Amino acid sequence: MKTAFHLVALAALLIPSLLFASTIDVTFDAALTNATGWVYSEKMQRSSTGGEHFYFNTIGSFVKSPVFPFRITSVRLELSCSSTTPTRHLAIVPSAGESLQSADVSAKDKKEFQTFAFDGSDAARSFEIVLTGSGQTGNWHLYSAEIAGVPLIAPPDGLAAPVVKRDRFTLRWDNPDGAVSNRVEIFEVQPGKDDKGASVEYDFSDFRNDTGNARDATDEFTNSIPAFAGSSLIRLPANSSGTIQISKDDTKGYLVHSGFADFSGMSLAVSARIPTDSQGKVFGIGYIAADGATNEVASLPLSLDFTTNTVSLADVPPRSPIIFNTQGANSKRIVHVDYLAFTDTSACVPPSTNLVASFFATAPTVDRKGLRPGADYLVRVSAFDAGGNESDFSDPLAVRTLATIPTTITLR
Repeated sequence: MKTAFHLVALAALLIPSLLFASTIDVTFDAALTNATGWVYSEKMQRSSTGGEHFYFNTIGSFVKSPVFPFRITSVRLELSCSSTTPTRHLAIVPSAGESLQSADVSAKDKKEFQTFAFDGSDAARSFEIVLTGSGQTGNWHLYSAEIAGVPLIAPPDGLAAPVVKRDRFTLRWDNPDGAVSNRVEIFEVQPGKDDKGASVEYDFSDFRNDTGNARDATDEFTNSIPAFAGSSLIRLPANSSGTIQISKDDTKGYLVHSGFADFSGMSLAVSARIPTDSQGKVFGIGYIAADGATNEVASLPLSLDFTTNTVSLADVPPRSPIIFNTQGANSKRIVHVDYLAFTDTSACVPPSTNLVASFFATAPTVDRKGLRPGADYLVRVSAFDAGGNESDFSDPLAVRTLATIPTTITLR
């Protein structure tokens, strides 16, 4: 089955608030009345025309911002001017870096937005807005501002999982200069679904036996189709093409498929037969539970002719291997299979995430236990400096824990 979603590519959608990059919106009528840290000079006036706001009509009058907990990268001002050709302008003066100047407005006394980009490498955390120029032309009104920035500390880099087991993994990363601790977040990815009707089909057309005797093909089969790596006693019938044989000798033969992340809405079509009428006529299909025991899903009737039966797998637990076995104690029972198809009949659903762990670390490596086998996870890490400032999160890392492959199978 094709996977329609790439976890890392969709991480910004799967994980909420992927970055800590900050944006603060200021409406100056609220800033004036709520003591939010903004300072203005005695020459500054306040106007209620069009809503209470700052009014610049004297050269040298200014408004000063508070110190923000991030490095400012841009300031977007909502403003107006009494002239389209003013001799006075607003100067935006960052606490570090070069000053910027307002542009002429496009229309007299009409609100518009102007954006002023700061050089983030200058690490400005505050700024002033000052009326500069000469003459009397150009009274400026300031209504609101949007201040955007990036964290004071860079995010960790090189996040990797050098050790991955069934129920745990080890994480390592490189911290930026000044980092003293980290926040680690682990999200389990809930699988999505492909388009309705998507299927995985196996017709075994690559397998052929031109000899007069059945021959062992277990290694050939499991190496060619890794999804069936847990199978045993797989043979090719005599003088056959496109057919595999599940045999029963001293130990039972099994056809085992590794399964899927989600079986809801999935069905299985099987084309199988028995080669002689003296053999048992039931073909068991089940799944392998986490403890290695099998749980039956259906018993399919068999005949001398290939017959296709379809069963629902909707109740199979996620990531459970599917097992096809020849039931009963008859040591000569043999089943031939020439076609399998897993079909997803449900609608397309995108993957989602669930935050399963969030914790702090004082070293750039952690071991995390208690994870689910065969599950997909997204991991991200942020850094803190000594002042408690937090960085953006690192690029997300996708990790899949190892699936459970039982070494013994207990029949139920």
